Amino acid sequence: MSLWPKRLAARLALYFIVISVVVVGAVSGMTYLLVRGALERSTVERLEVIMDARATALKDWQLKYVNRLLAVVKEPDVLQAAGQLLTSEATDSGYQDAYDTLLKQLLLLRSSEVDFKEIFILKAVVGEVVISTDRLSEGDNYINDPYFISGINKTFIQGVELLPGAAQPVITIAVPIIDEQGSRIGVLAARVSLSGIEEIVNSSRGLGANGNAYLVNSTPAIVSATKLEPLPEGNTSLGINDALFRGLNGIALYDDYTGQPVIGAYQWLSSYGLALLIELPAKEVFAAAQQLALTVVLAGWATSIIFGVIIFMGLRHVTDLLHSVVSVAEKTLQGDFTEEVPVLSADEIGELAHIFNQIVAQLRTIQTDFEARVAARTAAIERKADYLSAAAEISRVVTSILDLKLLLSRVVNLVAEQYGVYHVGVYLMDEIAESVVLYAASSEEGQQMLSKGDYVKVGAQNMVGFVAQVGRGRVALDSDDDEFWSVLPELPGTRSEIGLPLIAQQKIIGVLDIHSSEPEFFSNADVPVLRMLADQIAVAVVNARLFNEREIALQRLQSLYGEEVQHGWGSRLRESAGYRYTPTSTTFLKVSEVSVPPKVPVPQVVDHNKLLVPLQLAGNVLGTLALQRDSELPWTIQEITFVENASQEIVQAMENARLLDATRNRAAQDRLLGEVATRLRRSMDPEIILRTTVQELGKVMDAEMVAIELTGSLGTLAEEDLILEE
Repeated sequence: MSLWPKRLAARLALYFIVISVVVVGAVSGMTYLLVRGALERSTVERLEVIMDARATALKDWQLKYVNRLLAVVKEPDVLQAAGQLLTSEATDSGYQDAYDTLLKQLLLLRSSEVDFKEIFILKAVVGEVVISTDRLSEGDNYINDPYFISGINKTFIQGVELLPGAAQPVITIAVPIIDEQGSRIGVLAARVSLSGIEEIVNSSRGLGANGNAYLVNSTPAIVSATKLEPLPEGNTSLGINDALFRGLNGIALYDDYTGQPVIGAYQWLSSYGLALLIELPAKEVFAAAQQLALTVVLAGWATSIIFGVIIFMGLRHVTDLLHSVVSVAEKTLQGDFTEEVPVLSADEIGELAHIFNQIVAQLRTIQTDFEARVAARTAAIERKADYLSAAAEISRVVTSILDLKLLLSRVVNLVAEQYGVYHVGVYLMDEIAESVVLYAASSEEGQQMLSKGDYVKVGAQNMVGFVAQVGRGRVALDSDDDEFWSVLPELPGTRSEIGLPLIAQQKIIGVLDIHSSEPEFFSNADVPVLRMLADQIAVAVVNARLFNEREIALQRLQSLYGEEVQHGWGSRLRESAGYRYTPTSTTFLKVSEVSVPPKVPVPQVVDHNKLLVPLQLAGNVLGTLALQRDSELPWTIQEITFVENASQEIVQAMENARLLDATRNRAAQDRLLGEVATRLRRSMDPEIILRTTVQELGKVMDAEMVAIELTGSLGTLAEEDLILEE
């Protein structure tokens, strides 16, 4: 017996149900593929943002400790104490005071940050630890360690390592210690625990319920802030291999080290020597697509069954309609939602045709709306990504420039180039905070405004004045719709504009003004991204100003110190000549016995294999160090460098001795002056006071004659009464 129904209504109903199931299955399949693709693209974009944010946070975390060390090593008292400690012996005067001062500063620095595990100072050349917050480390030698070898010349960060006996991995940061003469006398180093990056790496923000973020070192092993966990032997992943062994960055769909499919982002962090991986389970990412496809299938099947029952109960003459439905369904299956079933009557057949057309229309609307939303979202994300990328590139360039004029010129040109805008201008607040003055412009019209000294009053009825007053960004889409926007005669091509405040230390220091020749070029969504750029520019402006002020102060200080050295050594250099050493004796040289030039600008070897090295202090040449030996043993570069370094140590020791002697002389004079004042206060008789004064001054100053002459009458000292004698 055949299972196929003989009644036309039943056959039509069955036909309809079968076709509907196929159509719904195809639609659900296409829906799943479309949604899966959109989810995958969205996940990739989300992972890019998360990776950039966490990589930036890790760099900022590292930079914080580098800046702390750089700030400490530039403090005058720390630099002075370090110079004493690194250039003298433990038995020298002042060594213990310098040690105590430095130890106090290092302990204070370590207590300020919980991640500082040990802070210590190594001596140049030998690499010996002269002082450490861990007293047991003092005396250890790290001359062969990379952070000492590189840290003597520049700031250096050694990758993650697990020290013997330590429970946590650390990184080592080293900065050179440079004295006032520019000599590199040591290295300030700190071991920093990775516990501070636990919140950065292990944060669940943006990772969903089962997403993972972790670091892998070169072992390879998974690195967390508190422990090292070995990976299962022989198990890695595409992300780990690309980042760790090939130094690549990327995002891909692959199996993680446990064999589970994931969408992962990976990046090699060279400054840490680690690979950062962020992974989302593929099952979780695509769950929404599966749920939507299942919903479409169930809803479609339910609708098909309902319509099948209606057809079976009420429609007997639906052959023509069936053909139409089949034809439309086939086209719908192929993705063509433009065809509709013809409505041939007003009865149930016509109603069914109408309902079927509505289903197709809804599917068409769903497809159109979905594609539109995906396109709009993709465009918005791409625009934001472009803005972020451009902002990052601009920030990278401008933060390396310390000349304010060059900085602002580069800023406006880079912003105009990266964002493709008509005009970019930077206004800075004047000293009385009443106006903002144009300091840089990218367009030719802006250059003309700059040459005229263009400025805007704070609170003026335009974009720049408004932003300078309220301190927040504002967008003008078109001149017809914005009360704060007006066409400037100098910038006739402007159609839309955005103004952003430059804020540093909670103060408005200027305005970033961006113009476009296209209407509605900007949107309110652009403000947060561009605000980040404005903040970076503000920081760069403040840094440039501070650098300029510091350079001026340093030049003044160096000039004053050079004058003081020249004055202090003037008389001493006239009184003595020096000493001469031979294998048989060491003798004092008189001025008439000196046989070398008194001032040699640079180390040089003269006739008879004689090496002359200048003794320089603060730009002043105090004398010459001369060494002579057999001409068969010519001087090498290493020997000349050694003698030059020795000459610097000699000059520094001589300067320290001179300063100590000057301090003692001033103390002796103050003591004698105090004694004279005490004796004078004991008497109330003017005659005794005058007699005591001339006697004591004669003794103290070793003068042949001291006299105090009183005038015979009172009067005003006129200019002609002044007598100047040489």
